[in-house]
Amino acid sequence: MGVYLRVTCPTCGAENRVATERHGLPKCGKCHGGLQEADVPFGEPSVSFWAAAEQWGRRISWISLAIGILVGGIAGMAVGTIRQAAQASASLIPSRASGQSIPGPTAAPGTPGTRGSADRTLAPATTGQLAAPEVSFNDLIQPTCETPPWSGKVVAGTLPQGGRHRLEIRNGRTSSAIVKVRNAVTGKTVVAFFVEAGATESLYELPNGAYRIQFALGETIDANCATFRNPISILEFPDPQVFRVHQDGPRIFWGHASLTLYAVPSGNARTRRIDESEFSTD
Repeated sequence: MGVYLRVTCPTCGAENRVATERHGLPKCGKCHGGLQEADVPFGEPSVSFWAAAEQWGRRISWISLAIGILVGGIAGMAVGTIRQAAQASASLIPSRASGQSIPGPTAAPGTPGTRGSADRTLAPATTGQLAAPEVSFNDLIQPTCETPPWSGKVVAGTLPQGGRHRLEIRNGRTSSAIVKVRNAVTGKTVVAFFVEAGATESLYELPNGAYRIQFALGETIDANCATFRNPISILEFPDPQVFRVHQDGPRIFWGHASLTLYAVPSGNARTRRIDESEFSTD
């Protein structure tokens, strides 16, 4: 709406509304006399298109600023949540940091065998606390065993036959074990089997002979389903287990050796650490 002036006609006294944009001397609408002076403005100045656009532009700028602040805050919260999740995941990966160790075994000791039946119970001495292995990103993305073995499953070699000697393995540790039975003379692997944490498994029908017992402790089984990836520890009973048939008149006695993979107070066997290459050799 334009700007108008209220002008009083000096001749007839009538009030006239005269636009300011008008050129020339206005006339009274009643008596058609000439109008000389303007009294007061009448009406409000009009708002041009560009002024309105500028006003809306300022409003849009404030709205855009508010939206930007809101989006930035949401994005910052999301980044913080992802960072916390990554830190929590990293804290679950064991590392060989200085001074870190895993707790020793807490399982109950084994039951001694009966000497009258030529049985014997052997147990390793304490091996101390074992540091967890380092785990890299490449280890995490490498494939693992699709179908993990059940406790007692043979993972290498074949079950021995031809005898009735018994080898019992008690794993009272918190980590699973892969146990290898080697011919003490040739060093060849006779059989290897899986013993999960807290389980007890036995080999039956062992023939006469001397055997070296090795075992690896670990958590993640490799894609070949026969070895651990980054084993926690690899140990060996240095004294061979010798099985011989004993006969007392008409009675025949077969050997029974019980080995515990954790320390027991009455244990009389010792273990020593060996390299992974020595354990992996068939």
